[in-house]
Amino acid sequence: MRGAEKLSGFELQWWGYRHTNGNYQVKRWYGGELGQAALEDAYSSPFVDKVAQPFEAHGRQQALDRCRAIIRAAEGH
Repeated sequence: MRGAEKLSGFELQWWGYRHTNGNYQVKRWYGGELGQAALEDAYSSPFVDKVAQPFEAHGRQQALDRCRAIIRAAEGH
């Protein structure tokens, strides 16, 4: 697993995914075994299309925007 993308001044860490219905979801990242288990669950879920590894953002809306950007960039958009 990659570490969280670093942006100076940020302290909140998030991870996210795109659901198979096209909706994006973000969740706070706390690391450790529970965080890793959540990522593994997302990767194995038939309802998750793509996963964004942990990243930093100031709040939920910025986390949603970054999640979309990370997933779209990974797809070459």
